[in-house]
Amino acid sequence: MGKKICLVDFDLRSPSLLSHFSVRPRCYINDFLEERCRDINDVLVDIDGFSDNLCLAFASSDIKDIKESMMTDRIHQIRILNRLLNGRDSLKDKMDYLLLDTVQELDILQQMRSSSQIL
Repeated sequence: MGKKICLVDFDLRSPSLLSHFSVRPRCYINDFLEERCRDINDVLVDIDGFSDNLCLAFASSDIKDIKESMMTDRIHQIRILNRLLNGRDSLKDKMDYLLLDTVQELDILQQMRSSSQIL
């Protein structure tokens, strides 16, 4: 039995992971962070033909969602960080690795790094 891995497209301004798969997620990571989706598990997608040990979460490529992610103030970023940490904590017992595919300069990861170990 292999390690359970979750890959999250966390590049909210230029998402690309979904373009490699022919799936339609019920919810996007944007929906979870903005509280339009209550449970992180609703964002996770199993991909047919891949290992049962891999699940993916996609960022929305809808222009409205991309603009929304660019217009955040510091208080909103803190709320998003809290949602992200809560989602991570919900996945701790299910996943061995949580990988966030994001832009290098994402400030929220610096904040997250101080709260827990990340790759």
